[in-house]
Amino acid sequence: MDPRPIHDLLADLGLPKPDCRSVLLVDDEFEVLAVLEALLDDDWDVTIAQSGAAALEVLSGDHAIDLIITDQRMPEMTGVELLQQVAESHPDLYRMVLTAYSDVDPIVAAINQGKVDQFILKPWDPSAMRRLVAEGLAVCERRATMRAVVDALGKQHQDHTETMHTLKITQGTMRAES
Repeated sequence: MDPRPIHDLLADLGLPKPDCRSVLLVDDEFEVLAVLEALLDDDWDVTIAQSGAAALEVLSGDHAIDLIITDQRMPEMTGVELLQQVAESHPDLYRMVLTAYSDVDPIVAAINQGKVDQFILKPWDPSAMRRLVAEGLAVCERRATMRAVVDALGKQHQDHTETMHTLKITQGTMRAES
């Protein structure tokens, strides 16, 4: 896909090109977080959380997150439960879940409901993981671009509608005065 027409449209609307590069890693095992962080932090901004609750705290803060990778099996809140909440509060966030277990039924259900964008089995291949993160962040950029364009075009439409309404009122007033 040639991104130039989208970049031209963004420029015409005075909008910056989205730059999705922030990744939130969620796992109750610190060693897994450390390995993933080391794998990804050379190219992306990585934040870590050791529970679903901690992840929700990060997401409610000022730090923008573009992609989340969560373990499925965590105490108190599974990865799918976390991503279901995240899908409601952050619909543009790209959502990935990791699992080492064969309990794919909840994962398949979550994917079918649109709550999970990518499902990854442990152990993961490092180059495949980096590729999947890059692809996920590209999807995030496309989502953010479309949302920005829709918002900008909606604002332009509203402005044009208000202008037309004002012109009609002015025209009616001028006819009444004639």
